[in-house]
Amino acid sequence: MKEIKFPNTLTTVQAGSFSGLSTISILDLSNTNISILYGGTFSDCYALEEIKFPNTLEELALGALYSNDLKITSIDLSNTKIKTLENGCIGLPNLTSIKLPATLESFDNVALDGTSVAPIEVLDLSSTNIKQLPQNFSMPSLKQILLPKNLHQIVEGNFINTNIEWINLSDTNTKIIGERSFRQMNSITISKVTLPKNTEDLQIHQKAFFEASKLTHIYSWSQEKQIPSFLQDALTITPDITYVPAPKLEAENLYYYHATIYGDPNTDVTVTIDNGTPSIMKFNDKGELSLTKPGLYNVSSYTNDGGVYSTTSFT
Repeated sequence: MKEIKFPNTLTTVQAGSFSGLSTISILDLSNTNISILYGGTFSDCYALEEIKFPNTLEELALGALYSNDLKITSIDLSNTKIKTLENGCIGLPNLTSIKLPATLESFDNVALDGTSVAPIEVLDLSSTNIKQLPQNFSMPSLKQILLPKNLHQIVEGNFINTNIEWINLSDTNTKIIGERSFRQMNSITISKVTLPKNTEDLQIHQKAFFEASKLTHIYSWSQEKQIPSFLQDALTITPDITYVPAPKLEAENLYYYHATIYGDPNTDVTVTIDNGTPSIMKFNDKGELSLTKPGLYNVSSYTNDGGVYSTTSFT
């Protein structure tokens, strides 16, 4: 593996600046003072697998990360100062996951997928400042989206051309779920939705779940079995959807915590049990975690292996 690390004296790069570095697999720009990357900057970098971006980066111009040459599978822009992403700035044929920065406020509906050349499966918006997703959102390969805390509302078209099965609003500040919010075209995949932990002032349109034909379960963080008032109208006219209150996980002999993990479930997976016990359990090859001690547990899991994330649910 060959790496080049550039100094802080580098402040500007142009189209073709790195052209000809055909054997370099890592370009480390983290110490530079580059503020913008232009289209074609990384052209002909046939062996490039990773770019380390500087915290001074503020803009990706048209075609900045759009090339059929690169082998990059994961992009981490979390330390940059980028505020918006416009259509055509990212499109890499092997890109499967991307993490975006806290400064990001918006992105265009096909900014991350261009002409569908980028098969992005995992999109991490969790640290961003985005309050609303773009309408007519187009990422047909997308399987998992980590939503931003400041997300205010869900509207029709937010997931219309994606391959997501689970919409998890748990840690968001979502207050409005509008009409036909989970409608999809082409691939119909959304089967479950988890409501925000904070449901104060939450408004759900009575037709919020219309045209979401595979949606079967709505999960709540409340342990009350009665359907909350803000959800009653929507579930009355879509009676095939089941409301599921939060479970109490009681471990007596052997219980399983199931996780669907993109990537190797035995790679960099950390499990914590927050009742104070130091017990750490490991996933088996099916993503199962055994809990053998009696008690009530709140269990969380995460991965940190290069942008590969776990999606978790209780069964």
